[in-house]
Amino acid sequence: MLTKQGEYAVTYERSGRYYTYHVALPVHGSYRSIRQFCEGTLSAIPYASLDAIQFKRGAISDVTIDAKLQFTFYLSDAPSAGPAPASPAAGSKETT
Repeated sequence: MLTKQGEYAVTYERSGRYYTYHVALPVHGSYRSIRQFCEGTLSAIPYASLDAIQFKRGAISDVTIDAKLQFTFYLSDAPSAGPAPASPAAGSKETT
């Protein structure tokens, strides 16, 4: 499946205090590969939604199709609780 250049837009939802990333991806491939890509994306990224799919086939006999996928990613405004900061590397000397 080939992807051409995509488009995206970022918005901030003040009432919910979260960001949304709207992503439009033009893709070209078989129906099966496009469907597997969508399913894989939604399984791997639980904060994503698939908002729209547009299909276009050049000729009825074409095995591959062009599609435009529109995803939205919902991201929190709050900083995530990541791992604790790393301690100085072993063997390094800290001066005070």
